[in-house]
Amino acid sequence: MSKHLFGPECARQPLGLLVKENARTRENPRLNGIGLVNVCNVPLQKSAYGTKPPASIPDDWFADMEYVRSNSQRVKYQTDRQNQIQDWLTGNLRAKLLTFCKKQLTLIPCGRFAQKYVRLAAVHDDSWVVIDDVPHPSYNSWDRPRYQAQVAAVRRAVERAATLLR
Repeated sequence: MSKHLFGPECARQPLGLLVKENARTRENPRLNGIGLVNVCNVPLQKSAYGTKPPASIPDDWFADMEYVRSNSQRVKYQTDRQNQIQDWLTGNLRAKLLTFCKKQLTLIPCGRFAQKYVRLAAVHDDSWVVIDDVPHPSYNSWDRPRYQAQVAAVRRAVERAATLLR
């Protein structure tokens, strides 16, 4: 993602780290207009917790969280817990999005998971521009020819934001 937005010199740096560092230094005006919002700030896969996941989270919870994370095409799940996880994720994202109402911004949900939860959160604002169908930047999706129009739209949005803040 960084490579596509800021060139090959940033190819090895995750966008989140670039944004975090720039928030401290304010050295790169192109990063000043970017904020990242995750659907969930808690990792949903057990592997993110290393070899010793928290004992307070039972293995079957991890199985349900991973199932919800990897089955983003579903709107209803088979178990109550999976539906509760989805409801919590939706409410959590809705609360985050509501804080941005009446602010001019470009919302770019990257990947099917983010797109699903933005849709379920159902928060809309006339001040927002939404760029749809942007793939998640993992697995080199942004290099694929079929996504070049979306990547170009994201690039233009980043440049526009930087221009407005100068």
